[in-house]
Amino acid sequence: INTHNGIRGQVERIQIEDYPAIKMHLDKYWDKIEKRADQGDTPYNLRNCAYMDDFNKPKIFYREISDEMNAAYAKEPIYINNKAYIITGNHLIYILCYLNSSVFNKVILRFANSTGGKGPEFLLSQNLFKPSASQEEYVINLFDRLHDIQELTGKNKIEAQINDFFFSIYGLTSEERMFIETSNSQ
Repeated sequence: INTHNGIRGQVERIQIEDYPAIKMHLDKYWDKIEKRADQGDTPYNLRNCAYMDDFNKPKIFYREISDEMNAAYAKEPIYINNKAYIITGNHLIYILCYLNSSVFNKVILRFANSTGGKGPEFLLSQNLFKPSASQEEYVINLFDRLHDIQELTGKNKIEAQINDFFFSIYGLTSEERMFIETSNSQ
């Protein structure tokens, strides 16, 4: 339930009276919601959320608690809870492919999991290789093909091509590639 306080100058706050069933439910907890520190204009409204509009943008979302990134892409509005994060901005498909690559999940993320998580602070500390326009286009084309193919064998081949791209970008030898691909994610 998002009884938001509006988006400054763009969207009016939710009028709880327009949702009588939700109001009736929330009224059962009036003694608690009246005292909330995070309320908006009324106890029924949540305080202003500076990034509320980001949920309506194309985004990558990923959960915090997991052995692997398992990031996903969504063009449509989608809302998540506080055990997950979103990434908005430019180059989302390229970033998504990197986050789901073997290089990230079996090398970079292994370090993150050993140091306590993969939240925004960890991701902000990473230096992602900036691709040329043609390199990014190559990765995007692979991503598009990945989602057009139904059979698992075809998907695995494209995922291998994406991994090969990132192995090459980071200059990994064939022995290093083999080690990463055959290592488990513990």
